[in-house]
Amino acid sequence: MFFDAHMHAMSITHPNYVAFIREIESNFAEEAVSGMFSSNYIASASNASQLLSRMQMILSLMDRSIGEIFLLIEDDLSAPFKLKNKGLFSNNPQVEQKPFIHDGAFHFNQKPYDNLGLCPMIMDFTREKQQISGVYTYEHEPGRLIKYIDDTKEGIEYYHKVRPEGLLRFFPFLGINPAAHDLHFIEDLFSRYLITDGQQINETQFCHGVKLYPPLDFNPWPVENPKELEKVRFIYETCMKAELPITTHCDDQGFRSIPAKTAWDYSSPKRWEEVLKHYPSLNLDFAHFGWQYRPSASLRNKTAASVRLTSSFTDTWYSQILKMMIKYENVYADVSFSGASESFYRHVVDSLKSFTVGDRKQINERIMFGSDYFLHLSKVDSYSHYFSLFEHSPFSAEQIEAFASENVLSWLSQDYDG
Repeated sequence: MFFDAHMHAMSITHPNYVAFIREIESNFAEEAVSGMFSSNYIASASNASQLLSRMQMILSLMDRSIGEIFLLIEDDLSAPFKLKNKGLFSNNPQVEQKPFIHDGAFHFNQKPYDNLGLCPMIMDFTREKQQISGVYTYEHEPGRLIKYIDDTKEGIEYYHKVRPEGLLRFFPFLGINPAAHDLHFIEDLFSRYLITDGQQINETQFCHGVKLYPPLDFNPWPVENPKELEKVRFIYETCMKAELPITTHCDDQGFRSIPAKTAWDYSSPKRWEEVLKHYPSLNLDFAHFGWQYRPSASLRNKTAASVRLTSSFTDTWYSQILKMMIKYENVYADVSFSGASESFYRHVVDSLKSFTVGDRKQINERIMFGSDYFLHLSKVDSYSHYFSLFEHSPFSAEQIEAFASENVLSWLSQDYDG
């Protein structure tokens, strides 16, 4: 099985836009220099027309049901993909590739795979009710998360009903924002939706791991708040005992509901060092490989005239994660969204050269392919385009097989017999 270890399928009703807009409104000066709108992040299109076209494509996807999105993914990979830019890949002129799905199999790097495994990351956009200028917004909605979970389950069932011979297989991750829920709700959520013993014991259990998202106000180790610490301890202990993987957002951008500096503090790999001291065998994936887009400039806010960025580019999140892969037995990283850039893959190859043979081998066993579909469509033309970038990357055939198959199976703690 070939895997996309990090992707999203959501409809327009699932995100909490009020929280996102309120954060930009409350901290506009900080957001303006945070990197959110930098040319190498979302605003990477060559011109305004292309950017608007890509935004329309994303919105048209979100106007569909999750089941319809899954069908569209398979259709995308089943259609010939023509490279639109001459010389997009080194030594490769404008060509039309065969579709990745043809002749009853998924083909990648001249190798057929029986199935394409998708890991849809369910997001918990729940926020506590807050008062703004004397007006309450309707935000404390645990039902928002439950609806997203149920919509994902229904979407998977719809796909299998419409395409009983389809090649897609699904390994959803349960999103949870501990700060927005009490411990009892989290315990009930886990028992209801997570597969914790390697097999489903009831029909509602269909999630294979947990998705955590610091920019939505998740602190990985809230030691100063015993009540919050109890909740995250429950999550880590449950996942470690059941060998369930955790994916945590780890780049300096994304959908934020808290100020940028706080989001960076919570998202930083260093925040997870304390977690791993207590739970050293935790099966943890740093999404996006810790890539940082923010400019190396000062930030200004209401409380300080000038604050330097917390992490310099001589000690990047990316480099911290590489060191943690060597130090801890189950630390992984995926290349989702970051892999929309050729230069990122070249950077990975070059950076691994500085490690010993043994350490390089261990790192190569912890990297996973992921797309961040559909968000990556702000940078690429299609799902097939993103796959093509990986297929033409400077990685060896052995590395590609490991990143997209062997490593993901290990991370999921699963065997696959076809």
